[in-house]
Amino acid sequence: MLSRNIYAEKDARLTIDGVNEFTGISGLLSVRISSELGAVCEKRVNVNFEHGVAHLLSDDIRTNEMQGSHTVSAVLRDDKGHLLASNEAAFDVFIKLELKLKLPVLAVVESGRKITSFLQQNVVSVIGFRASNLVTIPVLVHVPPQPESAFIHTVAEVKDCANRGGKVIFLNLHGIDITWHDGAGVARKMADFDISKLSLSA
Repeated sequence: MLSRNIYAEKDARLTIDGVNEFTGISGLLSVRISSELGAVCEKRVNVNFEHGVAHLLSDDIRTNEMQGSHTVSAVLRDDKGHLLASNEAAFDVFIKLELKLKLPVLAVVESGRKITSFLQQNVVSVIGFRASNLVTIPVLVHVPPQPESAFIHTVAEVKDCANRGGKVIFLNLHGIDITWHDGAGVARKMADFDISKLSLSA
């Protein structure tokens, strides 16, 4: 896999070569790329493994939907299903926002863009929630008045993220002029909210 670390959503190049000290063999090469969530992609190709050094596979790997640590494994079997060789290698995919070390990143689930716009105005990078997101990225979920099936499905993925160690905040706020009382009994409004008081690591 080239390269070991993939930055800013650039594609990677997967190349598999083998050395055969015997006569030519035909078989099936199975390649699987997986993360902690399971298989990301799989591919099977018929190959002719000639004597000597053989080039078995060369393929571009799209990483725009990938993030975090991954493992690529390759298994070669002959026509009778006998194992000839296997190997695996690890690589990491880093999204652009992770390269901005001083800028907090928050994943947001909401029906509109009010919370996203508010956070971006206060110098917080916002990304959409995906099940493949790193668990180190906190998730903020705004619960709509009437949740639809798509939202319920997303919440199930968010809860799975929390079970794997992720940090999740659920907001159930409806209205325009939202007022609440803080710990000191002082009435606060959304317009008074200080983004610096939000702990993104808690």
